[in-house]
Amino acid sequence: MGDEKADSVLTSSGISNRTDMTAVFNSAQGQFDLNLNDSQLQWEEKVDGQKNKGVLVPLDEIIGLDLTESKQDCAIGDLSLHYIHHTKSSHVLKCKSTIFSAEIAICRQWLQSIQERQRSGFTQPKNLLVFINPISGNSHAEKVYCTQAAPLFTLAGIETDVIITESRHHCTEVLLDYDLSRVDGIVVCGGDGIYSECLNGLIKKNQKEAGVNSDDSETKVEKQVIPIGILPCGTGNAISAGCCGCVDVETSALAIIMGRRRPSSVMSTFSGGNLLAHCGLFLAYGVISDSMYAAETNREYAHRRLELEVSYLPADGTEEPNSTGTMKGNDSTQNQETANSDWITVKGTYINIIQFIATLDQEKDRYAIEKSQSRLPLVLQTPCSKWQFMKYLYKTSKFDESSLDFDFINSYKVKAFKVKVISNERLEENLQKCLDIDGEIVIFNGWEFEVR
Repeated sequence: MGDEKADSVLTSSGISNRTDMTAVFNSAQGQFDLNLNDSQLQWEEKVDGQKNKGVLVPLDEIIGLDLTESKQDCAIGDLSLHYIHHTKSSHVLKCKSTIFSAEIAICRQWLQSIQERQRSGFTQPKNLLVFINPISGNSHAEKVYCTQAAPLFTLAGIETDVIITESRHHCTEVLLDYDLSRVDGIVVCGGDGIYSECLNGLIKKNQKEAGVNSDDSETKVEKQVIPIGILPCGTGNAISAGCCGCVDVETSALAIIMGRRRPSSVMSTFSGGNLLAHCGLFLAYGVISDSMYAAETNREYAHRRLELEVSYLPADGTEEPNSTGTMKGNDSTQNQETANSDWITVKGTYINIIQFIATLDQEKDRYAIEKSQSRLPLVLQTPCSKWQFMKYLYKTSKFDESSLDFDFINSYKVKAFKVKVISNERLEENLQKCLDIDGEIVIFNGWEFEVR
């Protein structure tokens, strides 16, 4: 049932040993011409001898293949194809399936050929370590994983080692002794918190194995080879949104199956000569960290202003603040001066200091998680009205570039920065020293901290 032909395939390395394949298959929707080469599978419906309604699927977007004998005729095979469908929504991915029928020998040949091309041309994970935070998403994370992600991993032939976390820092404890050579990647099912915990545990493990002093702020973080995938099931899913462009478990699972990677930078926070934490998305000091602390401790939130001295090391090739040499906001409360070693110091009254690992995607006009080549955005926020602050938070949550256009926002591209508290209000000491790092409260030492 297959009018097959073969032609040489010209690749960048010359003539491939494999050949293009063409065959005619039947399906419930009609008769289709299938065409296969080293990069994609395409099928076109044949209606009255005419071809239309073509579908093209890159080989790395084929999730799985199954071959079974037809229930009506044992000489006929049913080749089930499971592949990724790009929806009209710009970022959301869905899994679709279709069944093609032909002589079983032809189906077997196509099955083997597609799988062989996938193995030789694409790198997709086959073994994953999965951490599930059972209390994420109103305690629905485990159910979401089992019903939405696990079936897709099974369909793709991925073996998983699933660990349900039992306490805070459980991820770190497991990673320190886990043989990561057994897996191709780590997947966390939960919110930003479990991702941050996994990131810190992985870096701690690598730094320890490399004999690196993690408390030395001049020491570079060892390159992380093994990727971390995120299945967004938490209250805060900003990291997943920044990586995938949406918060959708199926989309994230399919991106993991394809082996898609997005390089990202990591910030390290130090205080009193010790490492506080590594940060994979967001660091805040001021209103945001105060509100987080108040929420976690069931205390009344106190809006306060911070008298601070902030020193920053400009990233290579960057302009002065806001490209004009002047700072936006309440200039009368700020004094800029150049310190030694190319550090620049500003003093003033602020309500927030924010640094996040996100850069502008020029093609999509939005912020996204990217490797930023040591050019991280630092935002100093001067006092403003509550309405203005809410507008800023909303735009920031949408990774909107215009979030930096407010008059009370001073933005910089930096390699590192230091913060010194000049005056202290009569508030609880922990409140005055709390940082929000990837959604987790961390208390710093003394009245200074440093971020690199």
